[in-house]
Amino acid sequence: MVTPQVPLVNGVPSHDCIEYVMRRLSPVKFRECFINWTQAVKQEIGEVIAIDGKTARGSRDRSINAIRYTG
Repeated sequence: MVTPQVPLVNGVPSHDCIEYVMRRLSPVKFRECFINWTQAVKQEIGEVIAIDGKTARGSRDRSINAIRYTG
């Protein structure tokens, strides 16, 4: 059984709410925090964490890089 890690009194945030927050994060700081978190988890459990990467649909354009994220 999975136990909740964060009490969500009003339920799970909507897609729009999550997008609103994610768009306001600094990509550089997010990357730094994500790397620090994965390294800490690896130290704690002693194993590599498999993370599935995705490319956002419709984000490919010859003039810019595609939008990629993990999920």
